[in-house]
Amino acid sequence: MANELIAQSSSRNGATVLWITIHTAEGPTDEFPSRPDLDAGSARDLLKFGQSKTDRSWHACCDDDIILDNLVPYERAAWTLRNGNVRSDNLEMCGLASWTRIQWLAHDKMLRIAAKWVAGRLRARGIAPHRVTVAECRAKNTRGYMDHWTYTQATGDGTHTDVGKFFPWDVFNNYVISELNGEDDMPTAKEVWDYGIKNPDSGAVMSAATRLLDVERRVGLLFDDESHVTTAVKSAAAGISTAIAAVKADTNVSGQHETDILEALADLSEKVSAITPPATGTE
Repeated sequence: MANELIAQSSSRNGATVLWITIHTAEGPTDEFPSRPDLDAGSARDLLKFGQSKTDRSWHACCDDDIILDNLVPYERAAWTLRNGNVRSDNLEMCGLASWTRIQWLAHDKMLRIAAKWVAGRLRARGIAPHRVTVAECRAKNTRGYMDHWTYTQATGDGTHTDVGKFFPWDVFNNYVISELNGEDDMPTAKEVWDYGIKNPDSGAVMSAATRLLDVERRVGLLFDDESHVTTAVKSAAAGISTAIAAVKADTNVSGQHETDILEALADLSEKVSAITPPATGTE
């Protein structure tokens, strides 16, 4: 959707656009006010918010369903990236920088919409699909796409940390490349998470998500029935070891996805090791 303008903008004064930049709006939720993991507002509400302000604007904004584009004409600078405004095109996503990777992956449609916008702006600006590093942003000599946090780290201009440290860049980067290549068969974030991994002992195939739930269930036994504490501790420890071995053994599970699973399993392992089974016998 286009031409639902926000008035605030300024001239680029001849500056070359270097950065296609994504942000999180950090807005209030609407449908589920107490569950920001499920809902962080809508693009239309964000537009209304922008129209009511005099000190901020953006070229486009999106949620899980739609994108509102050309809110500020691309030949002008939107007020989104502080002193980097003249060198950037900017998209606000209805998300939160505090979201975990799993929360982001639950908003796969928004990730795809944002990736399509990034691909479109890269194409329009004649920019290669390169994710700009902090050093490159600081030097202002490399064109590509990035987030607000990259700019903050590079310049010290402001305090914004969006899109957050758990943003699934591996998934997002693939979506951008897929859009630029005209592909439509990339796996969804959910399909990546549900990818089956094989138990090296039993040979049974279990999705990463299901395996984590299974281990959590075993740990939960520790608090449900005290008479089974010793058995539950051993079972949980064995389950965690099996899950870790399965993830490491499967070459198809790699990168950030593998790291996230192993970190979750390590957290569970710490919980188990901290529990001391009750002494046997009677006083």
